[in-house]
Amino acid sequence: MSAPYNLSNPNFGFIRQTMEMFENLDNRKCKKDSYKCPHAGCQAKWDESKKYFMCPCHGSQFDKDGKVLRGPAKDDLSC
Repeated sequence: MSAPYNLSNPNFGFIRQTMEMFENLDNRKCKKDSYKCPHAGCQAKWDESKKYFMCPCHGSQFDKDGKVLRGPAKDDLSC
């Protein structure tokens, strides 16, 4: 969802960034910012810059739809 560049609107950067954030959110099955990791129960949080969920306890990573990318978790997130 690209918006035309507009110098007359000082909030344009914020508006565009917000539009992109919602566009990315719409493409995710897991729409909340965090989910309970099935490995040890810690909160796997969405990392917007890396575009995946990461559990801080043991490093499990999950894609935008909750599928395991990297363990030790063996099960997907329950989105």
